[in-house]
Amino acid sequence: QHLGMYTPEQAEWLQHVDSKHCMYELQIVDDQGGVLVSSSAGAVRRAPGSRDLAAMYLLNESLFHDTLTDKGVQLLTPDLNHDLTPDVILEIPGHEAEGTLLTPLLVEAALQCRTEHQTFLKTARLLPQGMCGAPVLLQNSTCCGIIDGIVPEFNLDDDRGGENEKQRELRRLLSGSASMIPAHELATFVQYLEHTDDSLTAELVRAT
Repeated sequence: QHLGMYTPEQAEWLQHVDSKHCMYELQIVDDQGGVLVSSSAGAVRRAPGSRDLAAMYLLNESLFHDTLTDKGVQLLTPDLNHDLTPDVILEIPGHEAEGTLLTPLLVEAALQCRTEHQTFLKTARLLPQGMCGAPVLLQNSTCCGIIDGIVPEFNLDDDRGGENEKQRELRRLLSGSASMIPAHELATFVQYLEHTDDSLTAELVRAT
């Protein structure tokens, strides 16, 4: 669905792979890369339309949740109604990976602009690969969205044939920024799953 996001070699490989070839597992790791808790997924549901968004249904969800609580892992509360403005300081927690070493990272950000389909954040630095899906936090530690994608830094001196001034200005504006899926869109996706997925129970039973 999103082959344009990958290198030609990766895109070629992905054209021959679909969900029946995949296994899914969710792991929560500590700052040293040690696994605190993990769970396999019995089913995965993707969002309709063009959003690169999916939900995992864990086979042992209650045990997973209890283990997180026992280990003191904070579960974030979503803020579904916050109206972001450019003066609101946001924080994006994540990590940089070098081999198996994970270095914690906290990047400040702020609203940059909105288009019809996207919300863009200006980040204090280019987010490293692997931070798509990271939570976007208000300063009271509530979650107002997740990172959707990372815009690469462009060399604005590159000559792009056929590019008009408006396109060039947009490229300059968004260079190095990050796009965000707001929390209210995540809530809408969850409501969609709750009301439309009648086959889920049977699929989870088969998976166990």
